[in-house]
Amino acid sequence: MGNKKSLNIAQQTISRQRILLLGTGESGKSVLYRQFCLGDENCLFKNEDTRRECKYIIYSGIIKFFKTLCLAVEEANLKWELADNMNNSIFFTDLDDDICLRRNELSSIIKSTIGQNRIRSMWSDATTQTILRTKHKHAYQFGYCIFYFMSRFDVLVREDYIPSQNDILHMRCKTTGITEHSFVNQNISNSLIDVGQQRGERKKVIHCFPVQKVILCLALDCFLETCYEDNVTSRLTEQINYFEESINSRFLVNVEVVLVLTHGDLLQEYLPNITLQEIKCCGGMENFDPKEVNVKSIAEYILDLHLARVTTYPRKIGYIYNDIYSSADVVQKILDNNLYYRDVYEPEVVEWDVPYHVPAKKLLFIKVPTSLTDVFFSFD
Repeated sequence: MGNKKSLNIAQQTISRQRILLLGTGESGKSVLYRQFCLGDENCLFKNEDTRRECKYIIYSGIIKFFKTLCLAVEEANLKWELADNMNNSIFFTDLDDDICLRRNELSSIIKSTIGQNRIRSMWSDATTQTILRTKHKHAYQFGYCIFYFMSRFDVLVREDYIPSQNDILHMRCKTTGITEHSFVNQNISNSLIDVGQQRGERKKVIHCFPVQKVILCLALDCFLETCYEDNVTSRLTEQINYFEESINSRFLVNVEVVLVLTHGDLLQEYLPNITLQEIKCCGGMENFDPKEVNVKSIAEYILDLHLARVTTYPRKIGYIYNDIYSSADVVQKILDNNLYYRDVYEPEVVEWDVPYHVPAKKLLFIKVPTSLTDVFFSFD
């Protein structure tokens, strides 16, 4: 019966496409990969045993957060509001980094009454919220998922807890190596390939896979953070450089490219806590000068910065927004090409002589077909 069903599917399949998923670290790439997987009935994440294993990744993320939080409070010279949290801070600081690999110890901390009281006390402390609502949140690479999981902490500590699909989407787990998910959509057989993209393991993978579509994730809040690897380089700078390297590769000249603009909802949460001047001080945002500071104006500016690096013309590049908390239909929109589009052409170059009093020079006027400012420069 199973073989006949497979044969029928093979006969109905009229074409195949391989999709390569790219993006720098913390760009929302892994979340999008899981969204693709969870849209498939045969997805591994829909297996109860697999989901049960994922709870240890969630527990590990919570413990790592509180260890880092204690470090942030100490380095910021802040004091805990609640007296017990001084001892709780010592407890988490003394945990070795390998605790996250020891499942029994992880579970004992998360599920014991003492451990739960420590976590609840530190989370409710005003000092914690001060750290998370200021620039310290981005300086220490806390990520967004802790808010979600702490809102569900009472569920996570149950003995019968099995992560939900939404929990799977929110768990923080770095991609390493190469993973592939195959699925059929509208009689088209698709293979989605996800490659680890942290700087230390980033490899020249584009030429390794003959692909028909590339999905490149761009985080809209990237200017607020530095790279995990050196804690100095702006993630926006890293993201733009990686985009330029990828989009202009000779292997992608005739490949459909879709940009997924991620973390818009996370940026929206943070905007009330930052001024325009502070934004302009972030690497890559120096020329940001909108009529109004909002997610849309930032998204347009960041999109323009990236498209200005395209040097393979002409290109028709699709893009779509993918929020962490409300993105149920984004996968289908990508597959159906229900996207916004930007056309990128070779810059128009117009040459003419300047007035007689500058006879030794000519001017070039370069028209960039985006909302970027027109550029004037001279040459001998």
